Amino acid sequence: IASLINQGNQQIKSGNTKVEQGNALAQDNGGPDAIQKLWDEGNALQDSGQASHDQANNKQPELTQIQTELSSIQDNYNQQVDKLNSLNESMLNLTSQLNQQIRAYNKCIDQLKN
Repeated sequence: IASLINQGNQQIKSGNTKVEQGNALAQDNGGPDAIQKLWDEGNALQDSGQASHDQANNKQPELTQIQTELSSIQDNYNQQVDKLNSLNESMLNLTSQLNQQIRAYNKCIDQLKN
């Protein structure tokens, strides 16, 4: 989008220069064909520049939608990571409890053997 805007700005600036050249030539009593040619070239560049601006403006809603969708995907991913971390923590707690129970069971077995 930025490159389209820059391109449009350059074309509009070039168009303005051509129109100004035509105006200067008109003030110097230049030939009408040369003046009209500069004005036509200037107007064409200005129109092309405005078209680039319009194209960039038309892409902005699409970019906004993509950014919104990406943000939603990122939020969902972060929620899934949080769930995974919570499950891992629960698994570690259960593993610790299981190890304690196994140690207690082994201690009971050892006492029964004695």
